[in-house]
Amino acid sequence: GQYNLQSVRDDIERQVKEMAYMIFLSNAVAKVQQGHLDIAKQNLQEMKAKYKEGLSSNLDVLSQQVNVSNIEPLVIQADNNYELGTLYLKQLLNKDPEDNIYLTWNDFAAIKDPKPLEELYSLADGRPDLVLSKLNVDIAGQYVAVARAGNFPSLSAFGSKYYNAQTNSGLPGANDYYWTSTVGLRVSMPLFEGFRVKAQVTQKELAYESARQDYEDLQRSVRISIKSSWLSFYEAKKRMGSGGTVIEQSKQNLESMRKRYRAGLVSRLELDDATVALTNAQLQYVQAVHDALVALADLKFNVGSEVIK
Repeated sequence: GQYNLQSVRDDIERQVKEMAYMIFLSNAVAKVQQGHLDIAKQNLQEMKAKYKEGLSSNLDVLSQQVNVSNIEPLVIQADNNYELGTLYLKQLLNKDPEDNIYLTWNDFAAIKDPKPLEELYSLADGRPDLVLSKLNVDIAGQYVAVARAGNFPSLSAFGSKYYNAQTNSGLPGANDYYWTSTVGLRVSMPLFEGFRVKAQVTQKELAYESARQDYEDLQRSVRISIKSSWLSFYEAKKRMGSGGTVIEQSKQNLESMRKRYRAGLVSRLELDDATVALTNAQLQYVQAVHDALVALADLKFNVGSEVIK
């Protein structure tokens, strides 16, 4: 019961963490989309100014207005996803929808790496479900030993002592009482139980092999889950590293494109492409952070203990 309770607690912890990380992702996406909208509006003002000066066509202004209108629903949707995520977290925590929940975030750029893979494999041996499965194997092995014991003779000792009295007439007198003692050994041979015992042994041996196979399958499944989460974390961590560089490059490219657009050296489409490139880089970065955090939560659940170095 204690192991089952621990498994449920570990699963609830994982669900709460992953829901919190989903809220973080929704909040970050909302901020990125809001930034995208702000840049699009700034570009619209640039185009209106150029149109008044006769340096740009009305088509550029209209196209950018449509672009702004298309971005606004994305911002609304991202804000709504954030609110829905918070609502689902309250449900998971058994709270009222109007209760306040305050989430604080650490410096995600300093996410620590997990322990080496082999060490994580060793730690996983203490997982509650693995311990339970191993206990089932041990119990099944004991049942086999008990069943095999039916093939052996049983030896038992017995003894008794009685205080008796006998008389041919009336109640026995004081001189008629005497002690009687009996002791001995009893041997029982299962001469006609062989087939029944053999069938029982075969049944218990099959149950033991099934329990052992289940334990080995669970071990392999746990190791696969651990390595999968471990690989997912480092893949996301690499995306975080490259994503930060891409964001800085995209910002520089957008600023350069804006200056060149003012000088009439690039078109509106090229300016929009630079804006979209920055937005995509930011979205990919926050997605990488989310994936790394979820991978760590999954890794801790799969190992059953703390995994950070």
